Amino acid sequence: MLALLVTTLLALLAGTAGPAAAGPAAAEGDASRGPFVLVGTGGLRAEDVSPTATPEIWRALGGWRALAAARTSSGSAGGTGGAGETLAVAPGLDVVRSVGASTCPADGWLAVSTGRRAADDRTQPDCRTLVEPGADGRVPAWDEYTAAVDGQDFDARPGALGDAARAAGTRVTSIGPGAAIAVSDADGAVVGTHVDLPTDPAALGTAVRAALGSSDLVVVDAGSVTVDGRTSAGAQDGTPGADAHAQQVAAVDARVGAVLRAVAAGPSPAATDVLVVSLADSGTTPHLQLALGTGPALSTDGDASDGTTVLASSSTRQPGLVQTTDVQVTVTDALGIPVAPEVTVGSAIGTAPSGTHGTARLHALVDVSEHASAARPLIAGFYVFLVLANLLLYVFVVLGLRVDARWLGGAGQWLRRHPDGVLRALVTAGVALGSLPVATTLANLVPWWRAGSPGWVLTAVVVGWVALITAVATAMPWRRPLLWPLGVVGGVTAGVLALDAVTGATLQLSGLMGTQPMVAGRFYGINNTSFALFATASVMLAVALANPLVLRGRRRAAAVVVAVVGVVATAIDGLPSVGADFGGPPGLVVGFALLTLLAAGVRLTWRRVLVVLVGAALVVVALAVSDYLRPPEQRTHLGRFVDDVLHGGQSAVLTRKLGQNFATLTNPLALVVTGGVLVLVLVLGRPLRGALVRPAGSPLEWLTRDTPLSQLGHDAPMLGPGIVATTTILGLGFLANDSGILVPATGILVALPVLLAVYADWLLGVRSRGAAAPRPPSDGSDAS
Repeated sequence: MLALLVTTLLALLAGTAGPAAAGPAAAEGDASRGPFVLVGTGGLRAEDVSPTATPEIWRALGGWRALAAARTSSGSAGGTGGAGETLAVAPGLDVVRSVGASTCPADGWLAVSTGRRAADDRTQPDCRTLVEPGADGRVPAWDEYTAAVDGQDFDARPGALGDAARAAGTRVTSIGPGAAIAVSDADGAVVGTHVDLPTDPAALGTAVRAALGSSDLVVVDAGSVTVDGRTSAGAQDGTPGADAHAQQVAAVDARVGAVLRAVAAGPSPAATDVLVVSLADSGTTPHLQLALGTGPALSTDGDASDGTTVLASSSTRQPGLVQTTDVQVTVTDALGIPVAPEVTVGSAIGTAPSGTHGTARLHALVDVSEHASAARPLIAGFYVFLVLANLLLYVFVVLGLRVDARWLGGAGQWLRRHPDGVLRALVTAGVALGSLPVATTLANLVPWWRAGSPGWVLTAVVVGWVALITAVATAMPWRRPLLWPLGVVGGVTAGVLALDAVTGATLQLSGLMGTQPMVAGRFYGINNTSFALFATASVMLAVALANPLVLRGRRRAAAVVVAVVGVVATAIDGLPSVGADFGGPPGLVVGFALLTLLAAGVRLTWRRVLVVLVGAALVVVALAVSDYLRPPEQRTHLGRFVDDVLHGGQSAVLTRKLGQNFATLTNPLALVVTGGVLVLVLVLGRPLRGALVRPAGSPLEWLTRDTPLSQLGHDAPMLGPGIVATTTILGLGFLANDSGILVPATGILVALPVLLAVYADWLLGVRSRGAAAPRPPSDGSDAS
């Protein structure tokens, strides 16, 4: 059976090494193409774009039909285009997350230079004001940049883009201080020609037109929108105040429009690639930023200028979402600049169908951005509530339901006079808490973030889903199997997460327990929190399905059921085109292999455990290698890790992962979760041990009615193996994932409430069968 489990998993990988539609493919360099124009800004969001606030950008988004036709006509004819023409662009959202929670302009430009996360020193509260290169042609404060980046754990190399462009003979023109950072070499010397950023947009357009005639790569710093009115170039776009933001947005829009018109009026607009991307936040609060693109290299799945596409990247697999770390590889791929694979972690930006056209694409992106912004402030509060709700439930069970709980007074006596009602309430509460995580995922089926009070609307939606799942799990108590609640909560949780992973992880995006775009961790597949939920729920489902078979003596059938659930769960979690999870498969393979053996009635020996561990290692290696064999632009982090190992970069990755793992031990939110779980275990441990072996003397004897908890093991023989499997999976998940202690903590917060519900439900069955005669409630006077 174990061999079948491992063999089946390996067989599933046979077809994954070929190309997969994970995202837009990178365009190959083509000598017939025109130059690449990169326009960087900061603090410019999709919410800022409107016909009045940003007329130039709005025109490029909304007038796509006429503009695209003019663009194609002028390009094919080799004409220069009219002075009033601009380019039609595909919009997108840029995830600017760098080393810190918010990103400064210098951080964004350093990410373009390095192709990785890199940031300026943040010992000062404000972002550095960028300054034009001096007479020596070097970027000011370059040594400070490199020192800061060297102290970070992302293996970034400042100057990588400039060095690669020089080595390839690429002609480069940079305009503005941020652009100089992007194209400097490792020593801070600006590669190619540098032009100071003109204050007049018309002069900027003239400079861009001149550069297009002599350069392959033109990089422009269009300034930034900031909370204090200061741009990245150090210029003042109006005085701070109520109108400062609008004035800065208008100034950036004018510069972007000048660049777009210069390209449209250039010698080959149809062959020129233009990428406009906001690389930084406007302040300390992170947001998704605006990106715009057009040109042959960016038109990987539909013409970027036809008005129906949005920008996309394999690094996110979410149409409309790209990352700043994607910018460098987009430029180098388009221009055919050779860059070593280990330099960058990004994927080339391309296009994807949007299902809308014109400015409607922008409205859809604004919705995505507002969703992410609305979810962010609610996450910490939700986790605190989840932990406290579990604590209140278990503390009440252990302290409030004790036979000697005098402190409850009359309420305690009332509870002890209604034991069946108490048990039913525990069943309902346990199932409700266990279904809360998946309810937060299902809540994203409803656009709660569009409401005037999104937090309250989200609460109502989550409560509705919890009520529905709880009703199904607790329905018809006289007919349902003992582990029915376990199966319902586990099945719904695992099923929803699996279906979401297969269909693109859109429900998890900006979910309370899902993937947060502004964190730039995972945008697709199954992240660490989802893994803890998915793995725990899969075991719960397998246990619920196998338990009736074991009770009927059909252990082989039970083992097959467990193995099938394990194979499906591991495939969904680990396949690069689905879950793309590197740290999850080892625990899933080991845990489900042990559960399969125990379901079959096989005694565990050290040799069998060793075989299980070897099989898990083979599955993980096969997953990673199969992903590595795909084209570089289609690899997930699994294949990129193999590439790092082959090129000697694994130490930086492992160091960062270990650092993130141990950092969770001091994270305030992690401390709340971890402390809560420890309290649960300690508080529940003693009374449950007493109920297990000595029910007559247990503090919960008035509920157990002299029925030992060990009897539950006979009625539900798969519960014990399920606990072993869950502990194994979550323990290995703790070691293999950078979320550290949050992995087992999250799994426990799902499993424990439902296990309590099963125990209470079992006691209801025992009492209803008349296993013990009712005893008068005690007031606690005889307790010792």
